[in-house]
Amino acid sequence: MAVKGDRVGVDRESCPPFLVWVTEQGTAVGPAVVGASGQIDLATAPGMETALLGVLHPSFAHLVADMTSVTFIDAFGLGMLVDVANAAATVGGSLTLRSPSPQVSWVRDLVGLEATLPTETTARRST
Repeated sequence: MAVKGDRVGVDRESCPPFLVWVTEQGTAVGPAVVGASGQIDLATAPGMETALLGVLHPSFAHLVADMTSVTFIDAFGLGMLVDVANAAATVGGSLTLRSPSPQVSWVRDLVGLEATLPTETTARRST
């Protein structure tokens, strides 16, 4: 489905498609990993949220969002990640970002979410 004009100057038909997938199911010794590519915004964040919450389980509540191929994220996408991080925390888990692009990191840092949405590197340093 193509949506035109959802953001000023952006024609969604010219954007790469948004894809989300589960690369690893969570276990007692490792986190669940959910990957995404394309843009995380108002139109696509619900799909990623569904995938992340779908692998959340009290026995293995640590999640990794593989952001390697995410080219853009807006406030709605960040809000979704915060909601997932909070859901994971309620069952003793966490959400960590893997390899966010410079744009994704910049937006996350701009709004002060470094502690709420740590990257794998910063999460390892704090333990």
